[in-house]
Amino acid sequence: MLIINTSKITRFVAGICSFIFLCILSFQAYTSGLSTTLTREMGGLLIFLLLAVLILLHLGDIGDLSFHAMIRTSDKVQLVIASIVFVGMSLLFGQTWYDAILSILAAMVVILGVLKRGISSKGFNMAYGFNVIKLGGYWDKLKEVEVSLQEDVKVLIIKGRYWPFYKEIHHYEKKDYDKVITLLFEHLPREKVNIK
Repeated sequence: MLIINTSKITRFVAGICSFIFLCILSFQAYTSGLSTTLTREMGGLLIFLLLAVLILLHLGDIGDLSFHAMIRTSDKVQLVIASIVFVGMSLLFGQTWYDAILSILAAMVVILGVLKRGISSKGFNMAYGFNVIKLGGYWDKLKEVEVSLQEDVKVLIIKGRYWPFYKEIHHYEKKDYDKVITLLFEHLPREKVNIK
C-alpha cells in the first residue's frame, strides 16, 4: 500500500512555485534592466505565485499537526475582519477579476495562518512562521513555554534565538492537557517548561 505524505508534496510544490517565481523575476530583470518597473500583469503573476507558495506552506504545516490549537472567538473576529478588508480592497480598488482572485488568496493565507497553529512533531506551529524554513517554533528554538490550566489549556510560547521577544499563545482543550504536557516534557528540558 502506497502512503503519500501530503505535507511533503505540498512543500515540494511550494518549492517549484518559488523556483518559478524567482525565474520570472530574474527574467524580467534580465530582459528589461533593473530600473524598469514590472508590468501590471507580471506583478500580478508574481503576487499570485507568492500567495500560492504561502498557501502551500501553510497546508504543509497543517498536515504535520499532532494537536490543533483551539480557534477562539477573538481569532474568528480577526479572520472575518481580515477577509472583509482583503475582499473590500479588491471591490474598491480592483480593476479586473484577477484582483478579486488575488484578494481571495490573500485572505486564504491569513485564514490558514491561524488554522495551522498547534503542536507537531517538530515543535509548535506558529501563526506567522513557517516550519519548512525554520521560522516556526521548533523545539530547539524555544526559550520557554508556560502552561496554565484554566477553562482550557493555555500555552504561552516564548521564542529565543532569532526573535527574543516573540510570544504566541495557543489554547487547547482540557482533555488534551496530559498529552500536551507529555509532549512538552518529551521534547524540552524541564527548566524550559513552566507549569502554573
